[in-house]
Amino acid sequence: SLLDALPIFVGIAMSTVAQRMLRLDEGRALLRYRLLPIAGWKLLVTQDMTFLIPLAVMVSLLNLRTGVAFGLVAIAVGRYPSLRQRANQRRWRFVGGDPRFGVAQVLLGGFAGIGAARTGLWVLAVAFAIYLVSILWGEMLWKRSLAA
Repeated sequence: SLLDALPIFVGIAMSTVAQRMLRLDEGRALLRYRLLPIAGWKLLVTQDMTFLIPLAVMVSLLNLRTGVAFGLVAIAVGRYPSLRQRANQRRWRFVGGDPRFGVAQVLLGGFAGIGAARTGLWVLAVAFAIYLVSILWGEMLWKRSLAA
């Protein structure tokens, strides 16, 4: 139904931000992050919540399960370009991500969102598991960037 598709469109509009999450902060902010005595995974979860909470609020009256499933997968797919690609995201622009990852976000996130809407909470649980794996992988990438 339309109420199942609208949260996916909201997620698509915001999904580029997931690819450039850490690039929204400029060079000095990244240096501060590296100097903070905080684990990389905690920083990533905090950054992710700045995407997931507004997304959840926007889709809450439509279909929360669909929107959150899309958002979790979009963040997981956008984790690599957020940590490894050096292209900056311009403020107040919703475009600027890598098209390869954008297509993957739309397709995989769309499958997760539609699956969560049609089959139930187990798809949301799978999306959350994918998100957790991306956090662990992101922690590893974060540590590598500190060593470099």
